[in-house]
Amino acid sequence: MRFFVIIFLCIFPFHAHACSCGSSNDTAALFKRASAVILAEITNTKAVKSEYNDHDVEYIIADINILDTFKQPKHPITQVLDLVPDGGNCSIGLVAGMEYLFFIDNNDEEDPELETNNYVGACTGSHHVNIYHKDFQTESDKLRALGQ
Repeated sequence: MRFFVIIFLCIFPFHAHACSCGSSNDTAALFKRASAVILAEITNTKAVKSEYNDHDVEYIIADINILDTFKQPKHPITQVLDLVPDGGNCSIGLVAGMEYLFFIDNNDEEDPELETNNYVGACTGSHHVNIYHKDFQTESDKLRALGQ
């Protein structure tokens, strides 16, 4: 029986698709690292195709309506950017009409050619929220305290 299981695993290998972020997911650390922390609703999205280092890159640019600000941005923010959702690429899946808590990353010093202004992928701590859920006020209060 063990022989058949081994043969099966060799013939039909399984691939793991997982987002792996190398940094802390502690809210205080995410807040400190972020350029800005805002609650916003997506009003519109558009897919953009580009090329970087001879590779095709697809990402989503989303227009936003800011509902609350927990950490002030240096410049006004009207759009955020994320990768097109794909297995394991750490996208949060920007969808028009939904609310998100954005920990915005503007760390574009690494490579100025790659436009990553207002990046909000999962590794930044950004995520979809239900502002009507009973636990949202607790999360909001915690972020407000970090901003003071």
